[in-house]
Order: sequence, then C-alpha cells, then structure tokens
Amino acid sequence: MPVMIGLLGDFDLSHSVLQTDATYILREQLATQVDGKSIIEDTVLADRAEAKKELGKYTVDFAKFLGDTDMDGEGKQVDATFILRAILERDFAKTDDKNRISEEIWKTVGVIK
Repeated sequence: MPVMIGLLGDFDLSHSVLQTDATYILREQLATQVDGKSIIEDTVLADRAEAKKELGKYTVDFAKFLGDTDMDGEGKQVDATFILRAILERDFAKTDDKNRISEEIWKTVGVIK
C-alpha cells in the first residue's frame, strides 16, 4: 500500500474538512443500511480523478479511513458529529487554516484522548 497522508475528517478527499464530509458519512450509512449499496465510489468520490489516479484501488479505503474520526473501524453518525463539532470549534478559533482541523481541536471535541 502506498504511503498516504490526508486530513482526518476529509471523507470526500477534497483536501479540506467541511460540513459536506459529515453529510456524506451520513448518506453513506443510510445507503448501505437501506439500499445495501455504498455510494462512496459513485457519489462521494465521483469527481476525485486525481485522488483515484494517485491512490488506485485504495481510494475508497482511504476515504473511509479519514472519515472514521473515532477510529473504531466504521463511519457512522458519531463520526459526522465529531466532524461538525470540530468545524464549529475551528471556526470559532481565530485560525488562518480553514481547511484542516488541528490536533488540539480534535482533542477538544473528544476524538484524540
């Protein structure tokens, strides 16, 4: 597996952590539970040609890994909640970097102990 560096919470591999990442996690969970089908490849990562080229067969796994904020092995509502809480904390903090969430913020919201 190639070495990959990404942003925790960046489920859609956009190089930033946004509310859409949380939304996609919830949509993925709903699709797999109701329809029995993942939407990651066709919807979440539909326009991520560069990521697909770089990551190849690991693209979906990497997206799942980054979206799994609590590192329990699956993306679910709590991960979306952690992302939204972290975005809120980041936006209230006077930070210049509105793409990533600092380790300190992840600690504040309870992701990193």
